[in-house]
Amino acid sequence: KIDYSLFLTREVIKRSVPSCRSQEKIQLIAKRLMKCFSNKEYDHSEFVNCLNDVADWGRIQRIKGKLKKTNSRKMNAVWKAFKQSLSDKDARYAIEKISSLKIGLGIAMITKVLRLCNPESFMVLDSVFYANLKLPVVENQNSAIEKTSDSYDKACKAFRTLQKEYSRANSYKELQLGDFEFAIYHLLKEALNTVRN
Repeated sequence: KIDYSLFLTREVIKRSVPSCRSQEKIQLIAKRLMKCFSNKEYDHSEFVNCLNDVADWGRIQRIKGKLKKTNSRKMNAVWKAFKQSLSDKDARYAIEKISSLKIGLGIAMITKVLRLCNPESFMVLDSVFYANLKLPVVENQNSAIEKTSDSYDKACKAFRTLQKEYSRANSYKELQLGDFEFAIYHLLKEALNTVRN
């Protein structure tokens, strides 16, 4: 068993969680999203604007053109899928439904929206993770992280386990899953940049 506390000290995680300024931006986008999802009726322009904000925050501006081209009927289905997954606190429905619509919203964008709305239940799964990490499926065997709802569930479970071990090893208040993932994301990105340079 790996002793994660050797790598994930309190100082390292503290340095990597979102800064106050970044948290403010995250909270503003989250507030707009939650307002949009609390509406009883679908508002196409409001929803697309919210998703554009998420794309800007997540640095995936390339999807903005795809959002603009997607018809209102499909975007309404996306909106409903997010509402359902947020209500159920289960990403599976949103990932599967939105992916099936083939409008260019991948798992990274889907999980960014879910994480912004509920960082206690959801985390972001993007290319930094599925291109560079493997998840233990059974003892002494690893598998790549795929862009599926099953892999997302496994990634969340692995991160929750790591999060609990980190908190226990450092006598530290448990971070929200989304904030813990954000810290690991930045640490991994930093490590990858060091290796490439």
